[in-house]
Amino acid sequence: MKPFHFLKITLCALTAFLFLSCLQDKPYISYKDTIEDMDITQFLGTMYEVAQLGRPKKEQVAQVLYKSSSDSKGSIQFTVEKTKYTIYGPVQIRKGVLRWNEDFPGVLRVSFYLNFYKDYYILYLADDYSVCLISNDSASRLWILAKNIDIKNEDFIAIDEKITELGFDKSKIYWTEDIF
Repeated sequence: MKPFHFLKITLCALTAFLFLSCLQDKPYISYKDTIEDMDITQFLGTMYEVAQLGRPKKEQVAQVLYKSSSDSKGSIQFTVEKTKYTIYGPVQIRKGVLRWNEDFPGVLRVSFYLNFYKDYYILYLADDYSVCLISNDSASRLWILAKNIDIKNEDFIAIDEKITELGFDKSKIYWTEDIF
């Protein structure tokens, strides 16, 4: 008799878990949402973080630079320079390795520690490679990166439409003060 009660309780808990997970108001991102074509050599270089969704302590970061370059062996070096507190404040530098596969052009695999890679999805990329919209695989973080601080109006509108289409909350996006 007791195993039957255990089975009922387990099934009820599992059913409740499944229903509650369906009610989450979180966007879902997959390979289908990524860009379909990209030239990695044009994508590489220095990019400024224009906006971000999901930064834990937004008031402590003044500027973030993303630098990527390819070496003669074909590997891509990736560096994140985060300036804290003020523009001239302490700089935190993280170095890593970036992998890119031509078969999945909208997916970047980045490792900052040993061989532990994490997928990042390129959701929008301007035709001139000046602006891009990137999300992590769990859709909890979102970055708008630009090669120049000035973003064209049509790129801004396209990014805004893509953010709305994917279901991100635009009110939670933190914009860098240099932009406006």
